Amino acid sequence: MPSSCWRRLRPEPWYGEVWLQTKGDANEDQDPSIIPATAVIGRVAVTLPYAGYAVRLLSTAQGVLFLLALGVLVLAGAWLLESLEFDLRVARRRAAGGLAAMSGEGSPGEAALG
Repeated sequence: MPSSCWRRLRPEPWYGEVWLQTKGDANEDQDPSIIPATAVIGRVAVTLPYAGYAVRLLSTAQGVLFLLALGVLVLAGAWLLESLEFDLRVARRRAAGGLAAMSGEGSPGEAALG
C-alpha cells in the first residue's frame, strides 16, 4: 500500500508516449520532472486526513506516553461517572423510602433503612 501519492496535473506527449506532469500534495509547485504513464501503480481509493499526524505522534516516546495517559484519563472519567450514577441511584432510593415512611406506606424495615 503506497504511503504517499501525487496528483496528475496533465498528460505530456513525448516521443510517441504519454508522460505525466505531477505535483505532490504537500508541495505548492509542480514536480521538476515528468514520469511515464506506465509508471503509475494504482489510484487513490481511501484518504485519511490527519492520520499522518497520529502516526508521527505515536512514533515518539512522548506520543506513546500521551496515548497511555489519555487512555487512563478516559478510564478514570468513565469510572467516576459510573460511581456518580450509582450514588444518584442510592440517593433516589433513600429519598423514595423516606417519602413512603412519611406517608405511612411501605414496610417498617424500609423506614429504618432510610
